[in-house]
Amino acid sequence: MERLFTVENDQVRGEDFIHCNVCKTRIGTTEDHIENIQNETTGVLSKVFNVQVLDDHKYVEQDSGNTVADIYCVKCGMLLGLKLITVPRQTLYVREGRFLMKLNKLVYWGDVPMFFEEYNIEHDDQVPNNQVGGVNDQVPNNQVGDADEHDHNPAI
Repeated sequence: MERLFTVENDQVRGEDFIHCNVCKTRIGTTEDHIENIQNETTGVLSKVFNVQVLDDHKYVEQDSGNTVADIYCVKCGMLLGLKLITVPRQTLYVREGRFLMKLNKLVYWGDVPMFFEEYNIEHDDQVPNNQVGGVNDQVPNNQVGDADEHDHNPAI
């Protein structure tokens, strides 16, 4: 059996929606986004809509001991993540009935990515360098005199 979750929600502000990054269909809300896990590549959501969940026994699979079903965008068919059906070892975030969404497949309002690939680096403790200007911009050298001039009589 497959389930189709569709909704048009006029009570939520446009900028509070999460969208499919391909067709821009509304998938969820920022209020339902609980946490990011797995090196910030997976988002845990409590509710989603405008998705197709293939939870027929033919499509259900095991993943790390959990029973899961694939979730697809209803408009473009993009695989967006998994629905947790059975979770033997529940955690604070990973629980039955929740959705594990691939953040690289989702965007916030205005096409703002939910996952920044350049931030996914080997060491989690590193942060991106927020420098102003391009990598080749140079600060002017305020040196007085020529490069070969030296103060041969330093003050002692």
